[in-house]
Amino acid sequence: MTGEHIEYVFFDMETTGFQEPIRPVQIGAVDSWGKRKFNKFLLPDREIEHYAIRRHGFTKDNGTLCCRHGCALDAMDMKWGLIEFVEWLKSFGGKVVLIAHNCRNFDARILLKNFKEFHVPHEDVIVGFSDSLVASRFYFPGNEISHSLPDMLVNVDLRRQETQDALENAMICRRIVKRMAAQNKRKFVHFVCNPKWYKTLDQQNKWTFAPRTPRGPTPRAQRH
Repeated sequence: MTGEHIEYVFFDMETTGFQEPIRPVQIGAVDSWGKRKFNKFLLPDREIEHYAIRRHGFTKDNGTLCCRHGCALDAMDMKWGLIEFVEWLKSFGGKVVLIAHNCRNFDARILLKNFKEFHVPHEDVIVGFSDSLVASRFYFPGNEISHSLPDMLVNVDLRRQETQDALENAMICRRIVKRMAAQNKRKFVHFVCNPKWYKTLDQQNKWTFAPRTPRGPTPRAQRH
């Protein structure tokens, strides 16, 4: 990292499922201080998969995004929702590192693919991504340990909380990362930027768009 101002932002997305093209239907984000928040619903240009509906409850009905209770949501056009997220990141006045749980294989990949498809410029604000799931597996090793967000709260001695709301998940991710850094006597910035789980934008782009055997993103159960 250079000497310029860097803002660290936690984010999460609820999506249409695992079949390409994967679209975000909700983007939630919070700054590292827990003060500034972003929460927008986006109308996807494709149907929402049944698995995703069972999990987060969002449905698409006659061109309207609805919550699990059937109420219509004020959802934005996909491209304008993505642009608004980038504009919100720019409002911090510097470069931004985005942090998410399973960021490398899911959130960052989906975000970058949608940025590319909808021609949304972002290179002047996003400098990298940090993956709290990789950090969780490093500090809490073992196949018998769950690294989902609700269980990671317990692992770091916080009260368990389970939600399928993107903003709430972003806030939970923030609490977990802050606690892991403190428990391991690491400064927050140094913890987030550990090269074991931090990737620059260029590195994440190469990972996202490199040819690979089709497998789909990591199952959601391992994320949240």
